[in-house]
Amino acid sequence: MEALAREEEDLLREIAALKRRVPAATAAAAAEQFRAGIAADEEALERARDAAQALSKGGEGSAAAAGVRGGALVLGPLERQDDVEAGFAGAVAALGKLKREMPATVAKMERARVAGEYVVTER
Repeated sequence: MEALAREEEDLLREIAALKRRVPAATAAAAAEQFRAGIAADEEALERARDAAQALSKGGEGSAAAAGVRGGALVLGPLERQDDVEAGFAGAVAALGKLKREMPATVAKMERARVAGEYVVTER
């Protein structure tokens, strides 16, 4: 029995040590991944800037052909632009309908509450 109790204590001690070490190691690994991702993004941004500058120095014709205007990269239409605009328009229309119908709904609920109180007090 003593051996089992000692083994349990050892295991609990090891688990406590793991609880202290693992979160720190996980946080350090996540921080390193973030740093690597930021560095990769910065490098890609620098390459894009260099390419835009090289195109703008090459003349307006080649820069315009590559989608660069005035040193800024010009993006074409987005893939889902129409869907996003339609969804937003639908949401705005639904909010307008809700605003128009809300006073009537509140009035109905108030009448129902009064009627409910009447029914409960009359019995």
